[in-house]
Amino acid sequence: MTDERPRKRVDSVDDLVTWLQWLADDVARAPDAVVNPELDQFLAACATALRDRARMRRRTGRTGPEQPSWQLIADVLQDAAYHY
Repeated sequence: MTDERPRKRVDSVDDLVTWLQWLADDVARAPDAVVNPELDQFLAACATALRDRARMRRRTGRTGPEQPSWQLIADVLQDAAYHY
């Protein structure tokens, strides 16, 4: 994986669209870097990433945001593609 992810935070739908296009282009350039190439594996990894974030918040006593953010979606998709 290259780490050329846009540095701008994902704060809107337009930001997320730009970010998703970057992710798609990055995967096309380096498909072997993706750890979950099949859709079922990717979706399961998304669920795991969200579950792990919730568990970490509970363990540390932090509360999560009342409303999920566009940044959270972008982070979970990146984690699912490359880390879980």
